[in-house]
Amino acid sequence: MTVNEKVDVPAAWSQPAKSADTTNTATIQWRTFYKDSLLRNIIAEAISNNPDMEIAMQRVMRNRVELVAQKNAIAPEIAATAGAGAVRFGEYTIDGVGNFDTNLSENVDAARQIPDPVPDYLLGVQTTWEAGLWGRYKNRKAKAKAQLLAGEEGRRWVQTMLVESVANSYYRILAFDAEIKAIEQNIALQTTAVEIIRLQKEAGRVNELGVKQFEAQLLDFRAMLATKKVELAEEEFRLNALMGRTQGTIARQQTFDASNLPELRGFSTPNTILKNRMDIREVSYFKDAATADMKIAEAGYLPDLRWTGFFGINSFNPDFFFNLPVSMAYTMIGSLAAPVVNRNTIKRNYRQSVADFNVAHLEYKKKLLTAIAEINTEIRRLEGFAEITQVRGQQREVMAQGVEISNELFASGFASYVEVLLMQSNRLQAEIEYIEALKNQYQSSIGLYKAMGGGADGL
Repeated sequence: MTVNEKVDVPAAWSQPAKSADTTNTATIQWRTFYKDSLLRNIIAEAISNNPDMEIAMQRVMRNRVELVAQKNAIAPEIAATAGAGAVRFGEYTIDGVGNFDTNLSENVDAARQIPDPVPDYLLGVQTTWEAGLWGRYKNRKAKAKAQLLAGEEGRRWVQTMLVESVANSYYRILAFDAEIKAIEQNIALQTTAVEIIRLQKEAGRVNELGVKQFEAQLLDFRAMLATKKVELAEEEFRLNALMGRTQGTIARQQTFDASNLPELRGFSTPNTILKNRMDIREVSYFKDAATADMKIAEAGYLPDLRWTGFFGINSFNPDFFFNLPVSMAYTMIGSLAAPVVNRNTIKRNYRQSVADFNVAHLEYKKKLLTAIAEINTEIRRLEGFAEITQVRGQQREVMAQGVEISNELFASGFASYVEVLLMQSNRLQAEIEYIEALKNQYQSSIGLYKAMGGGADGL
């Protein structure tokens, strides 16, 4: 029973018209897509040293060996063989009586008489060959080739996901750097504010409660700074692991702004984009391998032609072992073998191959549905976070102005210290929210690039 693998691929992405473009961003090499040269160096190192990449490459190499083996499988197996032995037959056995009677024959001279025990010396080559009827060899080779191609696509997909992970980690680190810098600036301002509020307390303008509130906010900023530094260290260790090393300094930009945002040229059509997804091509090749495997299992019901043979020299008398052509021996046997007793085993294998075939088709369908959902989601995320970043940037500017105004009003007695504290806290929150929005905009660009199949070499 076959399954329904059909997926209705949409004619266009669920996106605003302004994003429609026939250009395919996935065809852009990652070295071009990412503007930051330091990030490109990190990605290159990760591709060279990441364990997942090395594992994927070893699987490809294994599949290549298997394909070569299947290509050579049609050739007969030839093995050199040499042996020496002896056997003694009982006197009351067919062989024992026969040898005794043979030695009494006048037709057997002394050199040909059979000794007791009987030595046996053998030197030659043995061969076996299976005709591979009903496409057995062809389908085995097709299966091996499909598995190799699937492995190649799997390796490329591993690289695509690795590039995405490295880029996301890198920009998370830049975001942490920016947040730490903003918190440190606020700590410096708050430290000055504490000194000022203490002077004002001494002058009788504020009470001890106001001083404690300023000091408490300063401690809150310091705790926030310590938390961000811990998170930064965790992300640096994570990126080092992706680069295939245990530790090391992450060379990176000192500023975090929109200048290095990757350029997304367009989204093309769904059919075009989906052809670039290596994971979809991978399961497509797995489908081909499952199809070939099912044909191999089906051929198990049918007979196959086999040949076995030996060619060499054989003698029980070592004096005549190399005496050609009298010591020459050969055998050649052909047989047509068909399953009789083990048909239930063959039937079970065939049914399992059909189930594997159906699973491969369903995996293909699942990959298509997942890819369409991912791309539609990332398109929406990209446009949404671009708008959020713009609004958060405006909010940051307003809050910075608000802090200046609150400080001036407080100094002239027209604002309370509570209002000053609130504005300073809100300003830091606005700065962090802007950094988070910008980070999300970077990551949505990276996510869309990956979802469309970008990030692997050789596209």
